[in-house]
Amino acid sequence: EPHYLYDMYTVVGEGIAAVGYTDGLAQVDADAGETPSWTHRGGAHGHKAHRQCAFPLNLAKLSLSVQLQKAEASRAEDRRNILNAIAQRTLTLSPLPTCEAYEHVNQALRWRLAMAVYPSAVDSGQLDALGLERMTHPSGWEQRALNMYDTQAHCFAQRGYHWVAAQFLQKALRLAEMHLDEGSPELGARYQAVGNAWNAQGQHDCAMRFYDKAVAIQTEALGSEHRVVAATYGDMARCLESVGDYCQATELLEKALSIKARERTQSLRDSEEIANLHVSLAALEVSKGDFVKCMPLLETALATRVQIFGDQHPKVADVYQKIGDLHLELSEYSAAEHSLGKALDIRVKCLGGEHPDVAEAYSTLGQCLRFEGEQDRAMQMFDRALAIELATVGGEHPNVAETYLCMAEALTSDGESLEEAMELLEKALCIFRKNFGEEHRKVAFVYFSMSNTLKERGDCARAQELLEQCMAIELKALGGEHPDIATTYYALSEICQERGQPSQAVEYADKALVIRRAAFGDDHEDVADVYRIMVPPL
Repeated sequence: EPHYLYDMYTVVGEGIAAVGYTDGLAQVDADAGETPSWTHRGGAHGHKAHRQCAFPLNLAKLSLSVQLQKAEASRAEDRRNILNAIAQRTLTLSPLPTCEAYEHVNQALRWRLAMAVYPSAVDSGQLDALGLERMTHPSGWEQRALNMYDTQAHCFAQRGYHWVAAQFLQKALRLAEMHLDEGSPELGARYQAVGNAWNAQGQHDCAMRFYDKAVAIQTEALGSEHRVVAATYGDMARCLESVGDYCQATELLEKALSIKARERTQSLRDSEEIANLHVSLAALEVSKGDFVKCMPLLETALATRVQIFGDQHPKVADVYQKIGDLHLELSEYSAAEHSLGKALDIRVKCLGGEHPDVAEAYSTLGQCLRFEGEQDRAMQMFDRALAIELATVGGEHPNVAETYLCMAEALTSDGESLEEAMELLEKALCIFRKNFGEEHRKVAFVYFSMSNTLKERGDCARAQELLEQCMAIELKALGGEHPDIATTYYALSEICQERGQPSQAVEYADKALVIRRAAFGDDHEDVADVYRIMVPPL
């Protein structure tokens, strides 16, 4: 079948600039895709999507109902030749008013233009209005559609739109199911990829359904001791950690490590996968509040990655970042600053100064400095992080919202810039809602931070309302036994005490105590904190 190419251009800005859609990658996209500033935003295809977003959406909408047989050309004979070529007729004949070949090409062109318009439609919230999700590829284009859906999923995931990525991955999965054997390992990998997308979106129950299917296929096709199965166990464990199921998450990570340990030969890739599992297990122990086990796991992972990659590699920096985070949890600020500084130095050297991972290092350093009481230096770190993120991932990315949160918390603790803190929290809230929806844990966390700021302003009634909104989201997302739920109950107890509601304060404190004792045991510091607020002041 002939592969017709398209270009669609118009002018904007009173005719002074041309913008358009191109079939495939333009040279400018290919060139940009090789630069560090685009490698984390979808590469060449990400640049193409960004470039094409300048095309007016009202004109793009018209293209979705294109009919080539009604089109004009600069010369009448050109129109005749094009239509006859599509219909596979002699070029000199009068073109047919309609035929099946026209409609096939029309459908292909509409679908390809719909894929090009998709990023603009998502950004502007007009996905449903334009009907893009209902556009289907033409028959015989299954492999092209599969490649397109995979590319779109990658680009949207890089931009933080995990829900869009999940939808494209599910479309690709449905196509794969039509053409692959039911027990194909490739099909298992696709179920795993969809699970990862929904997990990133915070839809953990949905993610686990896809992971379960992936493991079933992979175990049947490759055996229960295969490295691919171990990798899926690792993904499942990270998902279960997010919802507070630490017992099952630990069991899966230990299973994965056991599989890797029993492999007869240990390649560098095997060693790297084991290091990844150690990092995941350390993160899980942090979530459980068991910090004693964390540092040995991270130190083992660090030694492995240094052996594989050398001491100046982004993967080594990632472990230093985790070690710094752990020192922060333990209030070991000098050690945290040392590890985070190493992570920053390596990332700047390897990735350049304009990279999201560099921004992450600046942001975490800012938190460390804030805890040390160096407010001015902390805000300088946050400003650097924000500038990099705005330049690299754009103002609607979740990373930007995270930095707004850090800045707002710093301003709230300062106590002198509460209005500015609320403005930053409103910005963060808008970004998280756009990327994740109203009922995501990130939205709940913004409500929690807003309640702290309002409490500092003396508006305890509104602070309590926001904590209750936070609680409603968390209960739906996590269930009633997650430690984060206990933190919100704890905050509600404090607010009720300040508002002169002692019975309600005790009720919330009791709920926090039950959850923390079950999660951490009787001798944990977080349990002691609850006992302290339950003792009435003298």
